[in-house]
Amino acid sequence: MIAAETRCSPGTAQKGLFKATRNQRQPRYCAMNQPPSPFHADGLAYAIDFRCATVPNQAKTDWCKEVDWPFSMYKHETFPNAPITEALIDIRTTPSGEGAFELLAEFANRLSDRFPTNELREEHTTKIKIDGDKGLSETRTTTRKIGYALFAENREKAVQGRVDGFTFSKLKPYESWEALRDEAQDIWSIYHEIMKPNEAVRLAVRYINRIELPLPLTRFEDYIQTVPQIAAGVPEGLSEFFMRLVIPKPDDQIRAIVTSTMEQSVDDESILPYIFDIDAFIPVSLNPASEEVWAIFERLRDYKNLIFFSSMTEKAKENFR
Repeated sequence: MIAAETRCSPGTAQKGLFKATRNQRQPRYCAMNQPPSPFHADGLAYAIDFRCATVPNQAKTDWCKEVDWPFSMYKHETFPNAPITEALIDIRTTPSGEGAFELLAEFANRLSDRFPTNELREEHTTKIKIDGDKGLSETRTTTRKIGYALFAENREKAVQGRVDGFTFSKLKPYESWEALRDEAQDIWSIYHEIMKPNEAVRLAVRYINRIELPLPLTRFEDYIQTVPQIAAGVPEGLSEFFMRLVIPKPDDQIRAIVTSTMEQSVDDESILPYIFDIDAFIPVSLNPASEEVWAIFERLRDYKNLIFFSSMTEKAKENFR
């Protein structure tokens, strides 16, 4: 059972916030003669926007009472052989002030038991001055320390601690969204405690998939539906390609950058490695300690899943099972 809460203004049509948490009962306050139709979610905590129904003020029904709601929203299959090579959660913040890099060293030290390998990250900037008469007259390069990259002993997990945010990555083998999210949230709490960022400005979920397509391959569309299209009359053979799409989510600020390309197989000539990279992100202006940060990550994950599962054919999914 999942408990639900909806707050709507009686007699009006407006956006409401639907919240749900597992194993927790919450009251509902609304004026609806039927339950709303939520369209996605499967995490521990999430938030969904929907349109409240327009009904007379007196038309309150049992749906407005405290209820348990046994619904199931956006579902997807969990594959034992998922093609995920890297999954990451990223939080970008306003840059920390003076002394931030020293605090990052403390952050790295706090995680040294779990991430013993520590690598400095620097940003290099080159400025070129060109004189109209003399041509190139001056080149200046500056280097700035921006953070640390921390790696687990087996290098299957990595953390980037930066002056402007944090990234947690899980390499193959991938476990689950819950494992990725929970560990990221745990490490983020340490980052937040030490760095004390003022504002979260961008949230992102990124999944990089390496899909092994069997050769000979007649059509990409037999396996993947989000692919480049070649005009009729043009030879269909491809030796290489790179495709980048930016797909906005309707009625939302979420966008997804979908990047596709193919690699040359070195070890096995019977397969064609197809890279399908989905980076779902949203600009925000949030208190970094807000629970809404992690509710939004559920929405980002849902949009990523929508794109991935809509792009894969049943023939492709058979290879993941």
